[in-house]
Amino acid sequence: MKHTYARSILVLAAAVLAAMLAPAPAVAEGTCDDTAKEITIDVAPATINLQHYGMWVTIHTDIAYDDVEDAEVYFNLDEDTKEQDAFQCWNKADDFGDYVAKCDIRDLNQIGGEIDKFNTFTLKGKDTEGQAFCGEQKVKIIDRGPEPSASGKGVK
Repeated sequence: MKHTYARSILVLAAAVLAAMLAPAPAVAEGTCDDTAKEITIDVAPATINLQHYGMWVTIHTDIAYDDVEDAEVYFNLDEDTKEQDAFQCWNKADDFGDYVAKCDIRDLNQIGGEIDKFNTFTLKGKDTEGQAFCGEQKVKIIDRGPEPSASGKGVK
């Protein structure tokens, strides 16, 4: 029993450390239009484990919820991505009134991505004045279960 608690604490500590060492939110080059207003997005969780996930990928922005006319979230957006390839999300305002997109994390299994590498979430939209905006962040995707303990070597 003690071994399970110790392992849980180690896994939690590793997750917190990974989140602290994740790259800062930034706009990546290449997929956002040069005429779009640059926004900062922060994707949580910063590392997504396909075997141990919560229910949501949450994308926080620095643009006011009331200023957003429409917005779409894309995963690994490139020149071949179609509008209908947008990630299925719903939106809300956070406690500061900023726009937040919440996406079902289980959809990642269907849209792919590179395991043990950084993948990009892109939020593109238009504000109430018609100005386009765009923000991107890279998030690491992993696919790992807990490490099995050696037979007969439990903590006493």
